[in-house]
Amino acid sequence: MARFCFQQIPGWNPETGCIALESLLTLPRSTPGMFFNVLHRITTISIALILILAVPQSATAQESGTDESALPVSVLILDLELALELALDQSWRIERGRMGLARAEFNLTAVRAALKSNANISLTLPDYDRSLRTRVDDNLITQVYKNQSAKYFGRITIRQPLITDGVISLNGTLNRNQSTLLSYSPDDKYYGSANIRFDQPILQPNRIKNAIRKAEISLEEAYLGFRDEEIRIKTDISRNFFTVLELTYQDKLAREEVDRLQQVYDNGQHLFESGTITELNLLQLEVELSSRRDRVSAISGRLDRELDDFKQDLGLPLDDEIALEPVLERVEVVIDENAMMEQALAQRSDLQRTLNRRENHEMDLDERRSRGRLTGNISITLGLDAQGQEFYDMADSWLDPDEARGAAITFSLPLWDWGRNDAQVASKQIDIDQNYRTEEENIKTITREVSSAVARVREADARLTQLRPGLDAAERSYELTLQQFQSGSINAQDIMLTQNRLVESHNTYLEAYLDYRRAIIDMAAVTSGSGYSRGGRGF
Repeated sequence: MARFCFQQIPGWNPETGCIALESLLTLPRSTPGMFFNVLHRITTISIALILILAVPQSATAQESGTDESALPVSVLILDLELALELALDQSWRIERGRMGLARAEFNLTAVRAALKSNANISLTLPDYDRSLRTRVDDNLITQVYKNQSAKYFGRITIRQPLITDGVISLNGTLNRNQSTLLSYSPDDKYYGSANIRFDQPILQPNRIKNAIRKAEISLEEAYLGFRDEEIRIKTDISRNFFTVLELTYQDKLAREEVDRLQQVYDNGQHLFESGTITELNLLQLEVELSSRRDRVSAISGRLDRELDDFKQDLGLPLDDEIALEPVLERVEVVIDENAMMEQALAQRSDLQRTLNRRENHEMDLDERRSRGRLTGNISITLGLDAQGQEFYDMADSWLDPDEARGAAITFSLPLWDWGRNDAQVASKQIDIDQNYRTEEENIKTITREVSSAVARVREADARLTQLRPGLDAAERSYELTLQQFQSGSINAQDIMLTQNRLVESHNTYLEAYLDYRRAIIDMAAVTSGSGYSRGGRGF
């Protein structure tokens, strides 16, 4: 394919894409003779007109915004507070924690409902049977006969559980029995009863009370788990935020480094033209500039990938545009180690879980011990009964019903089980003893982690304070070195060495700043979280 070089047209401006017509009218005569001169001018003007109609229109189309990729895109500028707010509101992890919390609340509601009144009704309509039966007559002779029966039964019960683990119930029944011996006349009777019954276990643990307390502990565990998940989300988001901030700041430093090297290279060209520096020095600057531009591209690619991961962590659509301000904001923290220690011992979920497990073990131990002891139950029943051949007869009999009453006290005592229950009791006692030891170790761990986290924050703060004057000195040193290079007092190697020292100072200060902010994150997590640590330094 033939290519046309725009620079060969007189009057061509590559920046504006235009051709000055007056330059075409003053073309030098490259060919003798009027005919060839006119032909040359006509050909050149034709090409110029084609370029005037084509090139500016293409440039205008791009400048008018017809390319969708050139349209302005709304970018969400994030700070740490906004990132945490988005993560706690939209991320799947926090939604999963809310679901677990709701499940525990429903379980507790269900257990507490066991102390409320409940009613149920049962009906048998009908219970029919047709079969052969045997019967011994007065002469002690066994006779076989056919039997046909139908039973209708209804019961309604209203129960009220008691906090003492007992139950008071109101019971009402209605029966109708139809029985027909094929060799005898049919028999049809109605029965009815109404009673109040009281049942109370004695010498036993209160199972209802224990069940409610275990459900409450489960809800507390769910709250602790939800709070731990919130803290883990905050910590993960904070760490990821500062990872993105690190790349954002490195991208800024790399671009500033390229700009400085470009300035040095431009100055080097002038110095080379004036003979102040050698061509080798200029080539060294060009190689270094190319290397730094490649580093900008690499950091920019890593930053884009980290931003996509961060958007997913925040629960944002992947096609949203987000960015961070490349600013290292110093955060002053007031540290009261004693207050933090008290807060950690009061709020750390790992310690609270140890206490909950001990309470559960103690309730289980009490129940295990009761299985090897004397237990009993008291039952008292007071009621009325009525019957009749017809339903109306039974209804009339309620005017003068038969009294029904009953009382029972039962006891149960295991005699031997080959030591099974004693072994189970001993096992639960070991769980309790182990839990006490775990509690002591958790207190030691919390004390150590809080002290370590506080010391790390103080060390990082001191390091950051010490590095700031060095960074200011490196920037001032570069300015002076650049002035010397522009005046020709030093060569390219000297300016590049000072540039590298400036970059190293910026990176060292960035590392110290990130270590300081992450130390603050760990300290906050240790004092109020579950002891989780991604880096093993305590969270």
